[in-house]
Amino acid sequence: MPTLQQSSAEKHSLICFCQLRDVEAELEAEQRRGRDTQAENRKLSRQLQELRAQSEDDRRALNELADQVNTLQQRIKTLRRQLEEAVSDGKEMLFLKSGPAPPRT
Repeated sequence: MPTLQQSSAEKHSLICFCQLRDVEAELEAEQRRGRDTQAENRKLSRQLQELRAQSEDDRRALNELADQVNTLQQRIKTLRRQLEEAVSDGKEMLFLKSGPAPPRT
Protein backbone atom coordinates (compact mmCIF):
# COMPACT_ATOMS: atom_id res chain seq x y z
CA MET A 1 0.00 0.00 0.00
CA PRO A 2 1.39 3.38 -1.02
CA THR A 3 2.19 5.72 1.72
CA LEU A 4 1.12 9.31 1.87
CA GLN A 5 4.64 10.42 1.11
CA GLN A 6 4.79 8.21 -2.02
CA SER A 7 1.43 9.48 -3.20
CA SER A 8 2.57 13.06 -2.74
CA ALA A 9 5.81 12.33 -4.60
CA GLU A 10 3.89 10.72 -7.47
CA LYS A 11 1.56 13.69 -7.62
CA HIS A 12 4.52 16.08 -7.68
CA SER A 13 6.20 13.94 -10.34
CA LEU A 14 3.06 14.04 -12.49
CA ILE A 15 2.83 17.83 -12.13
CA CYS A 16 6.46 18.21 -13.15
CA PHE A 17 5.91 15.90 -16.12
CA CYS A 18 2.93 17.99 -17.27
CA GLN A 19 4.89 21.20 -16.87
CA LEU A 20 7.76 19.68 -18.85
CA ARG A 21 5.38 18.79 -21.71
CA ASP A 22 4.01 22.35 -21.69
CA VAL A 23 7.51 23.82 -21.80
CA GLU A 24 8.51 21.46 -24.63
CA ALA A 25 5.40 22.46 -26.57
CA GLU A 26 6.24 26.14 -26.05
CA LEU A 27 9.81 25.48 -27.18
CA GLU A 28 8.60 23.77 -30.37
CA ALA A 29 6.19 26.61 -31.07
CA GLU A 30 8.95 29.18 -30.52
CA GLN A 31 11.33 27.26 -32.78
CA ARG A 32 8.63 27.11 -35.46
CA ARG A 33 8.08 30.88 -35.16
CA GLY A 34 11.84 31.37 -35.41
CA ARG A 35 12.01 29.29 -38.62
CA ASP A 36 9.03 31.16 -40.05
CA THR A 37 10.67 34.48 -39.19
CA GLN A 38 13.93 33.42 -40.83
CA ALA A 39 12.07 32.34 -43.97
CA GLU A 40 10.21 35.66 -44.06
CA ASN A 41 13.49 37.54 -43.57
CA ARG A 42 15.09 35.67 -46.48
CA LYS A 43 12.07 36.43 -48.66
CA LEU A 44 12.15 40.12 -47.74
CA SER A 45 15.90 40.23 -48.26
CA ARG A 46 15.47 38.87 -51.80
CA GLN A 47 12.73 41.41 -52.50
CA LEU A 48 14.93 44.21 -51.18
CA GLN A 49 17.80 43.07 -53.37
CA GLU A 50 15.51 42.98 -56.42
CA LEU A 51 14.17 46.46 -55.63
CA ARG A 52 17.69 47.81 -55.23
CA ALA A 53 18.69 46.34 -58.59
CA GLN A 54 15.56 47.80 -60.22
CA SER A 55 16.25 51.15 -58.60
CA GLU A 56 19.81 51.12 -59.96
CA ASP A 57 18.51 50.23 -63.45
CA ASP A 58 15.97 53.05 -63.23
CA ARG A 59 18.67 55.50 -62.11
CA ARG A 60 20.87 54.53 -65.06
CA ALA A 61 17.94 54.87 -67.48
CA LEU A 62 17.08 58.27 -66.00
CA ASN A 63 20.66 59.45 -66.45
CA GLU A 64 20.65 58.24 -70.06
CA LEU A 65 17.39 60.06 -70.74
CA ALA A 66 18.73 63.24 -69.12
CA ASP A 67 21.80 63.03 -71.38
CA GLN A 68 19.57 62.56 -74.42
CA VAL A 69 17.47 65.57 -73.40
CA ASN A 70 20.60 67.70 -73.06
CA THR A 71 21.87 66.55 -76.46
CA LEU A 72 18.51 67.28 -78.09
CA GLN A 73 18.31 70.71 -76.47
CA GLN A 74 21.75 71.56 -77.86
CA ARG A 75 20.66 70.30 -81.28
CA ILE A 76 17.51 72.48 -81.13
CA LYS A 77 19.61 75.54 -80.25
CA THR A 78 21.93 74.84 -83.16
CA LEU A 79 19.02 74.34 -85.59
CA ARG A 80 17.30 77.55 -84.39
CA ARG A 81 20.52 79.52 -84.88
CA GLN A 82 20.95 78.02 -88.36
CA LEU A 83 17.31 78.82 -89.19
CA GLU A 84 17.72 82.43 -88.03
CA GLU A 85 20.88 82.74 -90.11
CA ALA A 86 19.13 81.26 -93.15
CA VAL A 87 16.17 83.63 -92.77
CA SER A 88 18.53 86.57 -92.38
CA ASP A 89 20.53 85.48 -95.45
CA GLY A 90 17.27 84.98 -97.39
CA LYS A 91 16.12 88.51 -96.53
CA GLU A 92 19.46 89.92 -97.68
CA MET A 93 19.22 88.00 -100.94
CA LEU A 94 15.69 89.29 -101.57
CA PHE A 95 16.79 92.84 -100.87
CA LEU A 96 19.77 92.54 -103.20
CA LYS A 97 17.71 90.94 -106.00
CA SER A 98 14.99 93.54 -105.86
CA GLY A 99 17.52 96.32 -106.04
CA PRO A 100 17.16 99.72 -104.50
CA ALA A 101 13.68 101.14 -104.24
CA PRO A 102 12.84 103.74 -106.93
CA PRO A 103 12.90 107.34 -105.73
CA ARG A 104 9.56 108.84 -104.83
CA THR A 105 8.32 111.79 -106.78
